[in-house]
Amino acid sequence: MRDSLLDYARVAQPLQEAFDVAFSQASRRTKRVASGIAVDLSELERIAYDQMKALLSLSATLAFPREGSTICLLTDASNAGWFALVTQVVHWQQCKEVHEQQHELLICLSGTFTGSQRNWSIIEKEVYPIICACEKLSYLLLRPGDFRLYCDHRNLLYVFTPGIHNKEVKKHIRGKLLRWSMKLMKYRYEIEYIDGESNTWADMLSRWAGNHDPAVSLKVMQLRKRTRDVATGNHQQRKRRRRGGNKPMASSPQQMQVPSPRPQQLRPLDDTEFEWPTFTTIREIQQQHVHERPNSVTGYAEKGLWIMDKLWIPSNAHALVQRLLVVAHCGSQAHRGRDAMITCVRRYFAVRHLRARVDRFHRLA
Repeated sequence: MRDSLLDYARVAQPLQEAFDVAFSQASRRTKRVASGIAVDLSELERIAYDQMKALLSLSATLAFPREGSTICLLTDASNAGWFALVTQVVHWQQCKEVHEQQHELLICLSGTFTGSQRNWSIIEKEVYPIICACEKLSYLLLRPGDFRLYCDHRNLLYVFTPGIHNKEVKKHIRGKLLRWSMKLMKYRYEIEYIDGESNTWADMLSRWAGNHDPAVSLKVMQLRKRTRDVATGNHQQRKRRRRGGNKPMASSPQQMQVPSPRPQQLRPLDDTEFEWPTFTTIREIQQQHVHERPNSVTGYAEKGLWIMDKLWIPSNAHALVQRLLVVAHCGSQAHRGRDAMITCVRRYFAVRHLRARVDRFHRLA
């Protein structure tokens, strides 16, 4: 069932942690032992349980593998999670890019980095979903023809020759990558680099897989102000402390657990009060700021004002610019960076001082 749940790793994370805590005192991890263990769910875990039930009702439809179809493996990893997506394209069109093909979902895998995995380098985290997919999905990838492997990390193109092309990678990491690459020797595949904008689903779901804020442990120190001794008793008391007497702690650290905040959806796109900027709205705002119209603007007010082939956005329409930046930042890529946001906005709109506006947006985000 989890093979068709696109957001399984993130939603199930609180429930999995509660399951591990409940089984920590059990002798065996079996269904019979689990039936006798009482579990009290917290508010966060109840929310995750309701989200899991809702996710089951929205499971994706999986297709059956077809002979002669082109199998595609798309992988991506973020700092906290990873994702692998296997699709098939029945009629592959050479004139179109991979994200423009007609894909049919076969299976999806996702997970989070835990323990020492969080300290891995970027290239290790990027390779890991490929290895997991090849180990668990050999019945799909091991076929007479080759499959297409897509990744948005260019260094993965040389991961199978780490000693030659990746000399900047540390020696123990090169050894791990070489051992991992040997697991792919039985497959026939063609690896190709795609940019982050084309790797839409894999990038978005890898960030969702780790989209949770772990509990933060704060150490609070209680300091006692030391003054000059007034009585001799304080001096004798300090001498007893040096001899191993009952020494009170000058600072007593206390572990204070800050509970994780309630998981929220992608904001502010999921806000009920958020309105998508439509062409009609942009045209009305253009008419309100028509006195700011630069000389390079062409077109009529009824059909919109354009600069070259892009819609003109008035400089003083701050609310409209903010809404466009929100859409560019929280689109299908979940959280885009500065360059990706600038490329996305410039593709359709002409905004003055766009780079400075995007930088200010990131500082205040």
